[in-house]
Amino acid sequence: MDYRELDTNDYEVAIGEKTPDGIQQITITVKRDAPFCEDCLSVEAVKKCVATRKVLDVVDKQPVQYTINRYRYRCLECGRTFVNETLYAPKVRVAPEFGKFLAQKILQDNLSEEQAAKKYGVSTTYVSEAIHAYEQEFEEEILSITSCPILAFYPFEYSSRT
Repeated sequence: MDYRELDTNDYEVAIGEKTPDGIQQITITVKRDAPFCEDCLSVEAVKKCVATRKVLDVVDKQPVQYTINRYRYRCLECGRTFVNETLYAPKVRVAPEFGKFLAQKILQDNLSEEQAAKKYGVSTTYVSEAIHAYEQEFEEEILSITSCPILAFYPFEYSSRT
């Protein structure tokens, strides 16, 4: 997600300081939110409090930590509390693009899994999975060359000549 593409009528974006590890801090506050209960399909809800969520992502090949502030609602019909989330899927703490970025940085900066986990605030398990996914993607791109016992000629026409 690129914070520059967010509608300023719906979101307020505040760019903070970079951490010592080079992660840009950006706070996004949801201005307008239409409450909708997924359990009972009611639109009758009241604001309870502000819920905060942090997500690591990559913008212009640089790490970014979003702090997303949005309202928590309570449905007046069923009593369920909920948060309408539109920027990221529920319970996502790290965007998919961040895994590829992390694997590339580990290779470029020659970091260990523990160093990378500490620097970017993720678990060593996540770092290991990101490296494995990057390796799998790289292996799928490699084409293998095998010998072929058949040689075929096809006519090729170029500038009215074959």
